Amino acid sequence: MSNLNDIEGLIIISHPVHAEISEKECIDALPEKYKSIPRKFIEICPIKLDLKHASELNWEDLAHKQVKEFNEKVKPELVKFPNYSIVYAGFAPIPLIIHLGSLFNNWSKIICLFRNHMDQKWYYSFTSIKKPVYGNIETKEICDSGEIINLRLSISNKVSKES
Repeated sequence: MSNLNDIEGLIIISHPVHAEISEKECIDALPEKYKSIPRKFIEICPIKLDLKHASELNWEDLAHKQVKEFNEKVKPELVKFPNYSIVYAGFAPIPLIIHLGSLFNNWSKIICLFRNHMDQKWYYSFTSIKKPVYGNIETKEICDSGEIINLRLSISNKVSKES
């Protein structure tokens, strides 16, 4: 979302497939100015599982369960509070994250929280002391507008060289 100054309220979406995510954790991650505005907390969780079993899932069945939860829990809140922003905190398989994101259609007021794997805490933004290095690929600025862009790429399953 480009302008975070006009937020009227928050719909906090927890997507705790691999681990619990509490409302308190999400609120603690927010900047102070967003902690006192109206908010709703919603959990979307079509399944609970550990990280090892993500490759054994029936994605179509889970997508149907996720749509049902979205339609029952989230959609009414989006209609009721059209000027609220979404705060997303998810620890789930990438296919479920992407699928859930697609259900928001053109809703553009979305803030993603980031989970630090070292301290297990959620953050609104992050800074890195070291510039990331990806093999021998140099990283560079990709935005001239001054807006902050957070991009994170993760791979959930093992990748074989033969693939």
